[in-house]
Amino acid sequence: MANAQACNAGSISFSAVATAQTLNAQACDELINDFGSWGGFFTDATGDAYSFFGLGVDDFGAPADETFETANAVYSFNGVLSTDLFTITLVSLKNGAVANDVISLFMCPGPEVAQACLTTQSTTISVNLPAPLNITTTTLSNASAGAVYSASVLASGGVTPRTFAVTTGALPAGVTLGANGVFAGAPTAVGTFDFTVTVTDNSSATDSQALSLTVDDPTLQVTTPSLAAGTVGVAYSQTIAGTGGTAPRAFAVTTGALPGGLSLSSGGVLAGTPTAGGAFEITVTMTDATTGGAAPFTAARNYTLTIGAPTIAVSPASLASATVASAYSATVTASGGVAGYTFAITAGSLPPGLNLSAGGGLTGTPTAGGSFNFTVTATDSATGATRYTGSRSYGLTVGAPNLLLDTTPLPSTSVGAAYSASVTATGGTLPYVYTIASGDLPTGVTLSSAGVISGTPGASGTFNVTIKVRDSSTGTGPYEASHAYTLTVTPPTLSVSGFLGGASLYASYSGSVSANGGQGPYSYVVSNGSTPPGITLAADGAFSGTPTTTGSFTFSVTATDSTAGNVGGPYTGSDTFTIVVAAPIIVLPGASLSDAILHQSYSQQLPGASGGLAPYSYIFTGGALPLGMSLSSTGLLSGTPTLDGDYTFTVEVRDSSPTPYSGAQTYTVRVVDRPPLVIPTLSEWAMILLAALLGAGAVTTLNRRRTSR
Repeated sequence: MANAQACNAGSISFSAVATAQTLNAQACDELINDFGSWGGFFTDATGDAYSFFGLGVDDFGAPADETFETANAVYSFNGVLSTDLFTITLVSLKNGAVANDVISLFMCPGPEVAQACLTTQSTTISVNLPAPLNITTTTLSNASAGAVYSASVLASGGVTPRTFAVTTGALPAGVTLGANGVFAGAPTAVGTFDFTVTVTDNSSATDSQALSLTVDDPTLQVTTPSLAAGTVGVAYSQTIAGTGGTAPRAFAVTTGALPGGLSLSSGGVLAGTPTAGGAFEITVTMTDATTGGAAPFTAARNYTLTIGAPTIAVSPASLASATVASAYSATVTASGGVAGYTFAITAGSLPPGLNLSAGGGLTGTPTAGGSFNFTVTATDSATGATRYTGSRSYGLTVGAPNLLLDTTPLPSTSVGAAYSASVTATGGTLPYVYTIASGDLPTGVTLSSAGVISGTPGASGTFNVTIKVRDSSTGTGPYEASHAYTLTVTPPTLSVSGFLGGASLYASYSGSVSANGGQGPYSYVVSNGSTPPGITLAADGAFSGTPTTTGSFTFSVTATDSTAGNVGGPYTGSDTFTIVVAAPIIVLPGASLSDAILHQSYSQQLPGASGGLAPYSYIFTGGALPLGMSLSSTGLLSGTPTLDGDYTFTVEVRDSSPTPYSGAQTYTVRVVDRPPLVIPTLSEWAMILLAALLGAGAVTTLNRRRTSR
């Protein structure tokens, strides 16, 4: 098979490799109207080569116009040589066009140029029309909801390949029609579904057929025959299966009840851990997902589920020994049945000081020695009529304690320093009682029965003492232990500390220092240097006064303690301090001044100043005062303004120091033409009445404003 080019210059020629030739006529008008000849050569089935050159009966030597009317149509030239008669049949592979023409065909043997052929042979060219395209399937077999459906729509005639499609109506949900005419899928809806199937062949010819597909109700069945038995507290799982209908299928218990702890999923899985025993009668119903008609569809099956009693085992097999007065902890556990066990002593008794919790914790501190026998019973949390139990017997031995005193050395201290330390014991039964077995503590220091060594030592030296402890055990107790300790008391070291902040000239000052070490109370003096003039140090360490000179003043403060009468006492300590006296900051506060009334007397005192040395003098330094008003040296703004407006001015205030210190502030005073009439806030009806009254008299302009600024 070979394709020839359409619209060659000159004649249209193509090479033949078999007895069948194909011409792809892409520009039909040019082929028909512009050329008077066509031809080529071919090889027949015997292998002989022939050339041909054809002239049509029309003016252009081609078959009649209708043969090539359709652009891009594909025509097949089938040549058969028989008794010198060569027949060429043209068949439209696209639209089945028909044409019959008589042409003159010049033929010669050999692959020569067609125009050189001398033999003339008349033949007939005909265009074969394929059989009409027709859908032969008129009815379809019924389908069943949820079941795979298989059927085909058949067609004949036309040009293959053919494609099928649903062009009107709709197939049942779940069913599709393939391009090959084969139905596939499983319908999910019941009922009768009307639709039209259209077939299209390779030449674009079509045919349609109205069809109906009836989907019958499904047949459902729960197929699991029985349920396996379970045990209380043991994980259980079984799947209930079913057939028929449309997936997904949903399972549910519709009568009876499952044991506590078990549930049936919609997928049919019966799972969980049963918490109740017995035989449980249930009905499981399966519902499919079919739609339409009487859907959904169901099937049911009755089951008996048997849940057996569990075996409750108590662990461990034995308990570790205990020691008097030592914390003890052990745990009793259980297995089998439903978790959430409660434990109890059902025979014998525990050692005093030990308890068994409901959760199985055996804890406490035993206060008596010996061997104690008892039985522990565990009860599970089954939810049925019966709870299940298991027991185990134990023997617990409680040994004597190992009472010991802490061997950590006592911390040293110094004379006059508050002292506190403790000796502690371990083992035995609380409470403990501590006493001095031998030796003495320093004067002013004692040992309490709780083991606390405290007080304020009044003498230095090394003090050796043996302390004894006795516990509160019963039985073979109480038990005792002792240990020798040494307490070292050194002379005190006094230190003086305090934070003395900066001072401001002519401002009241206060500060303080304090001593540490030795024995209070302490007395304080300035031992080197001097404090700022005007500031003094009292014997109790308090600084006070009003500085009169600026500068930095460094001095030492010495503290003396009250340990007179002891060896080396009294004791002293000192430290150096600095007080910086800074120049004062004169502050003149800002303020909102009241409005002045034009041509009316005005008087307002400016705010008082702070800082530095009083009294202060006020000086107008910039801006503008209202005409007719002045500022006195005491800060009084007064006069009778003669021109309205807003006036902003700056005031400087100076203190009475030999070298005065000053500060400044800016103020604004407003002079108004007349005072606004202040009226109270009126209700709506009062405003109406006031307007009526004003309307009856002379016209008056009211400036309504709030009664306060």
